[in-house]
Amino acid sequence: MKVNVYFYGVLKKFAGYSHIEVEVEENTSIKKLVRAVIKKINKADFAERFYDRNRDFVKPDIVVLINDKDINLLEGEKTIIKEGNKIVFIPSIHGG
Repeated sequence: MKVNVYFYGVLKKFAGYSHIEVEVEENTSIKKLVRAVIKKINKADFAERFYDRNRDFVKPDIVVLINDKDINLLEGEKTIIKEGNKIVFIPSIHGG
C-alpha cells in the first residue's frame, strides 16, 4: 500500500524533499514506516537528524501526525497506518 509522507522544517532540508510516497505492507505500524522512510531517503545526515537508534524510532523532538492527529493520541509508535494516510514529521524546538 502507499502512504504519503511529508517533512517540515529542517527535516525537509535533510531529506531533500517536502513529500514522498512510501510503499509498505498492509497493517504496517508507524514504527515500521519510519524504517521504510530512512531506507527510501538513504542519506546519512537525514537518518542522523531523524532517527534515534536507542529508541528505534524518530528522535524525541519530532512530532508525528497521522491525518493531522498526533500519534501520542492514538497508539503511539504501534499505530497502524492505512493506505492513503497522510503522515507528517515536524521537528519541534523546545526548552526549559
